[in-house]
Amino acid sequence: MAEATWHALMCAAVRWRRLKKPSQAIECLAQAIEITHQSPDLSRETGSMLNYLADLYLQEGQLAQEETAIRRALQTNLSLPGPERSLGADDFMILAKVLSRQARHREAYEAGSQALASFRPQFGSHDKFIAQIEEMVEELRRNRENATGVELMRNRAEQGASADRPRE
Repeated sequence: MAEATWHALMCAAVRWRRLKKPSQAIECLAQAIEITHQSPDLSRETGSMLNYLADLYLQEGQLAQEETAIRRALQTNLSLPGPERSLGADDFMILAKVLSRQARHREAYEAGSQALASFRPQFGSHDKFIAQIEEMVEELRRNRENATGVELMRNRAEQGASADRPRE
């Protein structure tokens, strides 16, 4: 009975998303996840639905909720046995995107690098998909370096301003 319920909720979520009603889709997914996370044999489904939920939150610009959902998906997928654990690679890339949008560039680069390390054994080093992931990770690296440079300049400016202030 529970399987029919969570599956129906998942199908409803997909339908709501296609109808451009993401809040209803989010509500259905949250209910379905509540059901599946109680059954360890449904961990793969829970991870997939958390990934889908994170994507909906991203679409809605709800970055904090998206980060929470994708971290839960990542935790769930990395706990899966053997080759199913590779589902976490997608989650790492989604996490990298949300962290980058939150200007948390160091963390975004780390997540992207972990995704790349997870994808390489699946696809090989010379695959087109791997080349795309490498480009994304390189962009995350540049963002991290640019952000670090801006932080250094800001810190130096603040230190200079405090040095110019008279002491009391």
